[in-house]
Amino acid sequence: MSIGNIFDGDSQSTHPSDFDMLMDVNLRSAYALINYFRDLLINCKGCIVNLSCEHGSRPDPGMLGYSMVKAGVEMLTKTFAVGFADQGVRINAVAPSFVETNLYRYMSKTDQQIRNLASQEASFTPLKRRLEGMPADAEVR
Repeated sequence: MSIGNIFDGDSQSTHPSDFDMLMDVNLRSAYALINYFRDLLINCKGCIVNLSCEHGSRPDPGMLGYSMVKAGVEMLTKTFAVGFADQGVRINAVAPSFVETNLYRYMSKTDQQIRNLASQEASFTPLKRRLEGMPADAEVR
């Protein structure tokens, strides 16, 4: 599942309503959808791939809420995976690094800020590079 919303903010600037929206869009929706399709997943021995991000395990001080909900997506995935395993349902998550989408433009980031963010994110990867291309290049097929 790829569901996402993001707000910049640290512990002092993240408004509770923004935090609630992040929880609803990024975490609660994944929980609700997995539960909604529970019987179908079990009957067809289905598979779910949730989308986290590197901020789920490596926090960014300017992305308090987003880092927290992505960590939650990872734990939700692990917990459901254990719970469904004996019924033949596979549940996994991927956590890509920076993928250039319009999300950053919606956050009013300039092209230069986006390039800087991409470079910074690449510095955290073992090969010191990032996925080149568009979001479709990161799809699970």
